[in-house]
Amino acid sequence: MKVVKIFWVFSLLIAAAASAFAQATSGTILGTVVDPARSAVAGAAVTLTQKDTGATRTGVAGSQGTFEFPNLLPGSYSIEVAATGFKSLQLGDIALSSSEKRNLGTVVLQLGALT
Repeated sequence: MKVVKIFWVFSLLIAAAASAFAQATSGTILGTVVDPARSAVAGAAVTLTQKDTGATRTGVAGSQGTFEFPNLLPGSYSIEVAATGFKSLQLGDIALSSSEKRNLGTVVLQLGALT
């Protein structure tokens, strides 16, 4: 009986330690892409670049215009948002700390040719 109890306590401690470690080392960047009339721009291409390493991640805005990049290392990032019929938009110097959920809020794309 004691062996089973020790096993469960040990397993819970390992799970708690792993969970705490994952939460302390990664952050999230998210936002919503809209047009000048504040309508969602579904399908907008979103490219995230970590400035220190040059590593990129890509995503697509969902049906409500939302995008999210979870599990990011702390650092400085930039984002480029592009969609057909809109001018591309670049946001730079986005600082992210560990365990931060950085909401960029509403990102407004201006009408025009994709550049």
